[in-house]
Amino acid sequence: MGKRKRWYRWLWAIPILLALLPLYAWQLEPRLLVVKEEQVSCPGAPDGLRIAFFTDTHFGRHYNQQHAGRIVEKIEEGQPDLVIFGGDLLDAYYRDAALLDLEALAEVFQRLEPPLGCYAVWGNHDLGGGAARVYEEVLGNMGFQLLQNEAVSIPDANITLIGLDDMLLGQPSFDWDSLPKDGVRILLSHEPDLVGALDSSAFSLALSGHSHGGQVSLPFLTSRILPTGARQYVKGWYDLDGASLFVSSGLGMTQLPFRLGNPPEICFITLHGSSE
Repeated sequence: MGKRKRWYRWLWAIPILLALLPLYAWQLEPRLLVVKEEQVSCPGAPDGLRIAFFTDTHFGRHYNQQHAGRIVEKIEEGQPDLVIFGGDLLDAYYRDAALLDLEALAEVFQRLEPPLGCYAVWGNHDLGGGAARVYEEVLGNMGFQLLQNEAVSIPDANITLIGLDDMLLGQPSFDWDSLPKDGVRILLSHEPDLVGALDSSAFSLALSGHSHGGQVSLPFLTSRILPTGARQYVKGWYDLDGASLFVSSGLGMTQLPFRLGNPPEICFITLHGSSE
């Protein structure tokens, strides 16, 4: 009986916590920056090769470009061999152009100089929202090579990167027969559900974003607000009949300036070339 009374003594705090939850989701969690260390078996890859993967910055009204400095700093600290951006650099360029300094943004990311280079793909917000006319140029100024239904080989790492066009506003397609027969194939697609619809024998590892992990994780709500293209694969690791898919929750916000249960993240993915 005594233990039950002690438990009930804290009931008064529940309404206060519920009242503070929106404040946390608005002012605190979006300001966090989590660094995740992930491991994946990728036979044929150089053992210990590190990929820095970040996505969905949505720079603009809801996620100030001042965050870029912290993002680059964390990536530099992780000493990756390869840097990959998963799309949705700007949230709504037609709306936020006056808030953005794209030259300054590019200068920040120019600090990244991984030995195997920096690569990116299109996201739906890059094609929509007025950003299509500036995205490729900005990425180039940042030091990133944009892959649009094309592949690039990295012989020193026995890797081929395949970047698909955006699923929602682009025209994703690829001639898989054109790829080298040997080596590790890493697929980049902004929307993870597109990856799930492909023949997984064509690649070893796929990296996606788009979902924001749901952005706001609440029972019975998150599944209703997941965007088209990220309703089957939401966040974390998925096994696709031997291939691995990783979906990052990303960094920024869209629609509403809230994050709950999905703090902004940068992911370092270490490849293990041994099949053991």
